[in-house]
Amino acid sequence: MPTKRSISVSSLHLDLNNFRILPQKSESEEILMLHKSDPSWFEGLLLSMAEKGYNSLEYIGVLKAGGKFTVLEGNRRVAVLKILHGYTDYKKLGIKMSSNAVRAICGIDEKWKQGNKKIPCKVYAENEIEDLRLIVRQIHGLEDPSRRKPWDSISKAREKRSRHPEEEQELDILEYLIENDSKITEDERSQWMSSFKFTLFEEVIRKVCQLSGIEPNFLNRGLRSEDLPHDFVDTIYELFRGIGRGEIAYKDIRDDSEKFYRELALPPIPDRVKNLAVQLPTSEGETSVPEQNGRTSRLSNDEPNAQVVMPTEKSRNESSPSPAPNKRQTYKKADLEKEDKRGLKSLDFSGYTKYRLKLSTLVNEITELSFKKVPNAVVLLVRSIIDLMASEFVDTHIPDRNKGILKDKINEVVKFCEQRFEDKATRINFKQSVHVGQSTLTDDKSLFSITYMNCITHQGNSYAEYDTVCKGIQNILPLMRHMAETMKALSS
Repeated sequence: MPTKRSISVSSLHLDLNNFRILPQKSESEEILMLHKSDPSWFEGLLLSMAEKGYNSLEYIGVLKAGGKFTVLEGNRRVAVLKILHGYTDYKKLGIKMSSNAVRAICGIDEKWKQGNKKIPCKVYAENEIEDLRLIVRQIHGLEDPSRRKPWDSISKAREKRSRHPEEEQELDILEYLIENDSKITEDERSQWMSSFKFTLFEEVIRKVCQLSGIEPNFLNRGLRSEDLPHDFVDTIYELFRGIGRGEIAYKDIRDDSEKFYRELALPPIPDRVKNLAVQLPTSEGETSVPEQNGRTSRLSNDEPNAQVVMPTEKSRNESSPSPAPNKRQTYKKADLEKEDKRGLKSLDFSGYTKYRLKLSTLVNEITELSFKKVPNAVVLLVRSIIDLMASEFVDTHIPDRNKGILKDKINEVVKFCEQRFEDKATRINFKQSVHVGQSTLTDDKSLFSITYMNCITHQGNSYAEYDTVCKGIQNILPLMRHMAETMKALSS
């Protein structure tokens, strides 16, 4: 039976295989990634603990092994406590806290530290680890009234993979893309490793494999070995980025699935690449497949349809002429600007009446500008577009809630859109897709806040950084799309 005891925060070790994020090498990296994956949630927890202290009714789930206490349930809470106590220097880790969070950390006094030095834990022995894991699954698999952040689809998939590795090939593919795509920003890499529309990605990958006549496990290994045609691999990366940035949604692949995949124009995979399979017997119940680097990969024979195909050097030479070695392009800032402009141009303002012409004009003006040369002008124009979109939305559909302040309008718009979805899973997906954009537009310290608008107007030394402008627009584009799509739907 587990024992209840109070343990010093300094004696607790974080689980470096936390399912919320990718496995980390050290506790410092773990804390950095926990913050990066969802800064607003992490800092909200920090502000609450700094003000009220630790909730003594919430036990930390701890595994005791080899005299070491490892946290399996409550890693974010313990990470926050380590920062508040000063055991972890968030500045040295490169964590960029909000001004409110910094003030809260600086306000921690000795009385608070003494009162929160030890926290309540339930300690499980090594032979009770399955009991603890079962409790963890129960907490995160269902809604929790204690307001812990539920695991999303990618976290649940990681937990499932820890028990059934052979069943989560799509998750392996996703993590490989996150780690190796040079065309995504570091912020995107950090956020997507813990919050990604995995169910949508899984559906797309399975359909792509079906149309291409391959199995997901073959695609998983083909990406790593670079035996797949380069144009096919590039298409997989484009689909991955499109889902991550909200450019591909469920409606795209379900409303007219045939049209979506037809326009995708998947490059064919040569038959010799698909059909050449060399499988060597290993231990009972398994087969091993030679890979390019000479190592072997194991698959369970319990999967009757699994076909692992790894082409040899000879087969690659015999198939269509091989391009130069696949060296992925390095990340270019111009790519972000191009994608921002493409995203803004794709906005459909047909549901708007009062400001339709103004909105189209402002978008056209932005796309003619160089973000690098005039970033402040871009920020002002984007802010104007959002203000006009939100104003007409609220005036038309929720006029009694129009308070005249942009961040209040944005919150009302999000609430209104969320209530239109009857299905709970759809509501959750919607909230996740617009969360970053909503936070960006409602934060008084953000690039698009009225505070920054005043700085641009009245202070000549205020100058927006190019990277920040590009990333800011990427953050808010999903919310802008939802506004435009909802206006169009309600006007028809």
